[in-house]
Amino acid sequence: MTDDPCADSGSGECREALTELYQYLDGYLAIERRTIIKSHLDLCGQCGSSYEFEFELRQVVSRRCSDQVPERLKARIFQAIVEAQYEG
Repeated sequence: MTDDPCADSGSGECREALTELYQYLDGYLAIERRTIIKSHLDLCGQCGSSYEFEFELRQVVSRRCSDQVPERLKARIFQAIVEAQYEG
């Protein structure tokens, strides 16, 4: 017997945690649900590993994909939005 609640990867808790993993990472879950998912991720080796992988992947993508938008382009986009608001 193991202390890992996910020793049986078909566990309902695991399915729920992994289904809501991206919402958890994005901060879209209510505090109560977030607490439940966090507790599961802390206790479950498999789900915890999935969380760590996704979290680290997001960090790498965030660092590597931080293209800077030229100020002139930002100004043109802003101007187009302003003009569209006045036309509509």
